[in-house]
Amino acid sequence: MKKFLFVLLLLALTVPVAACDVITGYVELPTAEELYSRAKAAMEAAESYRADMDITAEIGEKSKGIGRKLEAGVEAVVDVAQEKIKLLGDISMDTADAAGNMESSFTIRPEMYLVDEVLYLNTGMLGLGTDWAALPVASMGQEDISEGFTLGSRIDFLEYADVEVLGVEKVNGVECYAVQVKPDVWKLLEQTMNEAMQQAGESGVLPEDIPSREAFQEMFQRLTIKQWYAKDTYYLIRTTVEAVIVINEDMMGGEGEGEGTIDIALEMNLSDYNQPVSIILPEEAKAALEESGSLSGSALY
Repeated sequence: MKKFLFVLLLLALTVPVAACDVITGYVELPTAEELYSRAKAAMEAAESYRADMDITAEIGEKSKGIGRKLEAGVEAVVDVAQEKIKLLGDISMDTADAAGNMESSFTIRPEMYLVDEVLYLNTGMLGLGTDWAALPVASMGQEDISEGFTLGSRIDFLEYADVEVLGVEKVNGVECYAVQVKPDVWKLLEQTMNEAMQQAGESGVLPEDIPSREAFQEMFQRLTIKQWYAKDTYYLIRTTVEAVIVINEDMMGGEGEGEGTIDIALEMNLSDYNQPVSIILPEEAKAALEESGSLSGSALY
């Protein structure tokens, strides 16, 4: 099960195509290269934005005859200029047996802030017993956090993907270039893993125990990504992806976890670019910083 969740969290990219209004008539479209270049420049210059993400994942473990359904909603406000983040989540997981009978269910509502290079986490909402914990970014091996706030690097996978600019559609009231993306899943894995390890202070080299390139590509029975970029600003407005992944024992190193499937759907909407942002740290979180003293972050583990 832990490997299924690893792949789920690794992808963080997926969803059914949402309703959009198609703009008819002749429109001169940018090439894929022009769109990527302009979008990357625009988003790297953005000083603030809001992200709303909904994820649904159905996880089936064939050998155990059980199924799990994860539903998550995440709201994030990011102040790039001040290097602050506020994140609120609502995550639930239901587990049922082969007959469909509910075996277990849980819900967590994480709350996180990143202010003045300190990460604040409401651990009470995670059932860890402590209401708030404070952990300095430096203690996680990350000295420069500035790149983590900008959106430009989040679309770098377009460089090595098959990208088709489909036309112009209206999304959330904004005229957008609609883009169909067929990513190189191995490159996507490399980018995601390398970024994660670099942020954690590791070498940025893929670990040896992940599936081979061939096995990883065989996992994906389906992977489709569609994006919408604002026609006037080139800001990313929406990303949707669908993925169906099959994992077997051989792919995961022969650890005996059997075969399973993960059916993922994710939609992310971005808005409020360059709008005034107010991220205020709760008093309880401030108290956690004062009480932690050395800021070892031990309350998180």
